Amino acid sequence: MALRLARVYDWEPGDGEVTFDEVHHRIIHLKSGGFQTVNVIDGDESAATDGLSVQLDQEGLRSLRFSPDGLFIAFLCGRRLGSVQTMQPKQVLWPTCKWSSKADFEVLGYFWLPGGPQDCNSDLALVSTQGIEIFRLNFEQKTCKSLKTFPTAVRICWLDPTASTVLLCTGTRTLQPFDFRRRNPKLPRFDLVLTRGQSIEPSDVALVTIYDSSYCIHADGLTGKVSLRNVTNLEQGTPEHDIVIDVSENDTPVGPLRLSVVDNLLIVHCLERT
Repeated sequence: MALRLARVYDWEPGDGEVTFDEVHHRIIHLKSGGFQTVNVIDGDESAATDGLSVQLDQEGLRSLRFSPDGLFIAFLCGRRLGSVQTMQPKQVLWPTCKWSSKADFEVLGYFWLPGGPQDCNSDLALVSTQGIEIFRLNFEQKTCKSLKTFPTAVRICWLDPTASTVLLCTGTRTLQPFDFRRRNPKLPRFDLVLTRGQSIEPSDVALVTIYDSSYCIHADGLTGKVSLRNVTNLEQGTPEHDIVIDVSENDTPVGPLRLSVVDNLLIVHCLERT
């Protein structure tokens, strides 16, 4: 099998921040005064990359996501969420979250909702420590309307923007999934089985889509087990349908685990092993 090396991109150390847009497979280089993008393209090496350079003069720019159709951009500046049209980046809309005045308010994540209105409208979901709020943005009328809220105390969140799914950690071991492709996005919550005194940490859980279903995956390095719960297929999202993979040797702890998915193949990385 022939292997082809991907193109290497190099930026000077300290020259802004590099992030990745999962929906568009796009590398985003955030820097003072705006950002540049590079598309990661499979196929022929001669295929041209769709590079984009946008002036976005916002202080403290730290995250950015394109809408599914590429017409809009959402971004974070500190605790504020902003949005612009890709081709008119100076006309900024600032959705105001109903919980933003609370002292413990923090933005945990955000993503664009699929489908919905066209033209100068688009819907954006904001996940914070207070819950989820859905906004409708109209760039023609320059308005931001709050459509719906799902209030709940949130410790951690995991997003899968390509599948419009969210997983909230609402307690030491309780998880609450949402699927915004559904009319009623709130799905049954469930608890992870943890050892005594343990609580869920960000690296313990992943939310991934495999063969059109979204899974909550619990990677437990202490027991050497990786557990998959289907959170979007309600008939399969029960304990008896859980998939458990044992990656330990002789029942010994394997240490920190990390997960990735390539072409519907789940890969488990044991960080302390070669």
